[in-house]
Amino acid sequence: QMLEDCVATHGALVLAMLGEGETPEGLPRIRPIAGGGMVLQRQVLADGRSNILVRGEARLFLEELPFEAPYRRAKATVLFDQECSVRTSDAVALSILAKEFLQLVRRENDAFAPPIDLTSRAPVLADQVAQYLLVDAVCRQRVLEELNPKERVGIVTQALSEQLLWLSRKTDKVQGSLTN
Repeated sequence: QMLEDCVATHGALVLAMLGEGETPEGLPRIRPIAGGGMVLQRQVLADGRSNILVRGEARLFLEELPFEAPYRRAKATVLFDQECSVRTSDAVALSILAKEFLQLVRRENDAFAPPIDLTSRAPVLADQVAQYLLVDAVCRQRVLEELNPKERVGIVTQALSEQLLWLSRKTDKVQGSLTN
């Protein structure tokens, strides 16, 4: 119902990871840092669930409020990045890894086209890569919680590097078995 109401009105949605423990109402706690964004696409599935594409707009600090039907509620405060610069070499490394990862995935699925702009500033590119390419939800949450752009770029570069290595080894094994 929440997604129906969201799409029918403003399209804004907060995506929060579940945390440890429960609220007084017996609901799973939410992590205090979440992403806020706009629903770009929605695909309704036969069982009533939906696949959605959300464009991240802001990091939010959430202070959960008492439950009032039909939705959970929270007071949200926008979080801003710390002021610091990212080294050019770190920005270039992230861009190259993202390009390589996209090329490798597109070899298997040429329709894969996440809205990533490889010419974006490094902190923005790190956010795009985390949102669309990183598979580990815990790592994505760590990236979301990091307000230091230099650190965030480092986290994403390391995670993407590991994913690229894993995927290239897997692809090499598949290619090798096909040629044998």
